[in-house]
Amino acid sequence: MYSIHRFALPIAFPRQLLTISCHTGIYLSQIHRLNKLPALIDPTAPYSIVSIDPITADFDPPAHPEVFSTLAPLPAAMRLEPLVNVHKQRRIADVIKSLVAGQHMASRVQFGIDRKLFQKCLRLRGLDSVYLERALAMYTD
Repeated sequence: MYSIHRFALPIAFPRQLLTISCHTGIYLSQIHRLNKLPALIDPTAPYSIVSIDPITADFDPPAHPEVFSTLAPLPAAMRLEPLVNVHKQRRIADVIKSLVAGQHMASRVQFGIDRKLFQKCLRLRGLDSVYLERALAMYTD
């Protein structure tokens, strides 16, 4: 028996086939973790939170505008706005590229269909809403 991430597989697959199996939950957990990073960064205070006014759709003003007081002032039509967190976007892009690469590798593998196992899988039933809500409540942040 081989195991991947504490999951035991009852069928002995060749080790190379195990490396290309794609588990969506792994990618979703990475995206969920990266989504906690701020999307916008205040250029005057990188560790402060930038929020958006829901009515006017304007960003919060910079926390410390005096940081740029030695520079030439911006034109009247422009104002200092937060920066996009490029680090977050690149990390999310890496996760997506990894997911797509795994899908491409998995699509090249051909498995024979075990008809008995396939029929058993077709007869599997999903959880009803009560049990599903209970299971989801166990994993809330």
